[in-house]
Amino acid sequence: MRGMVTRTSQSYLMATLKDPSVGVWLADGSTVAVPEGLPGQFLGTPFAIASIREKFKDNLHPGDVIMTNDPYHGGHNTHLPDWGFFRPIFFEGELVFFTLVRGHMMGTGGSFPGGYFANAYDIIAKGLCIPPLKVIKQGVEDADLTELIFNNVRWPDEIRIDTNAMIATTKVRPGVLGRIPQRRARRWLHPALSSRTQSRKCAAAPDRSSAVRSAPPWSPSPARPWPQRHWPRRHDNAKDAQHRATGEQTPRCAPIPAYG
Repeated sequence: MRGMVTRTSQSYLMATLKDPSVGVWLADGSTVAVPEGLPGQFLGTPFAIASIREKFKDNLHPGDVIMTNDPYHGGHNTHLPDWGFFRPIFFEGELVFFTLVRGHMMGTGGSFPGGYFANAYDIIAKGLCIPPLKVIKQGVEDADLTELIFNNVRWPDEIRIDTNAMIATTKVRPGVLGRIPQRRARRWLHPALSSRTQSRKCAAAPDRSSAVRSAPPWSPSPARPWPQRHWPRRHDNAKDAQHRATGEQTPRCAPIPAYG
């Protein structure tokens, strides 16, 4: 998925700087597979899936694609330029997986191109805040919604190319994912994947809470003083001796001479 979106997108941000993230999640938000990417773009995906399911409930169908970029209302991403496209994957009418492609767009309608505006008074000044919305409903694009979005961004033609590449990439894995329940018994598919992801979490982050709770409170003492931060400085023995003789404090970091 990641290779497809980087090969088909046209923007420098995604094709060259590799600023997209992709992955597969279970219907409950558990992570199944995430390749190399930016953690800030996909770590909040379980919360985004929960928001999507809470909003749409039973109104999710095969062929739907949900778009969102609002960090506070269903997007759970880092900033507005990271547009995310979610596709629900069904098997025999049951929601089984979600695929996600998220990438940094060239613009999102804010005061500055690229979405970076340090002097923004609020998030509205940074661009369009898009809650989870269906840009494709059962395989049919919502032309009115997409026209509204692209009419409020810079370089609408270029951004449309990138969004089409991202939407198409969400469709790469459904063919493979849909065959998994056919080859395996569906009754153990979800428990098996859930236990596998849980074991990965335990291996990656062992529980040290009991050790932390049993540790005695730390307090400074002559044997264990407060940690001091040691700043690197250029040593000059003659100046150190002069400062000691006059009582002046030796500077932490001597100025670096200018060359040239």
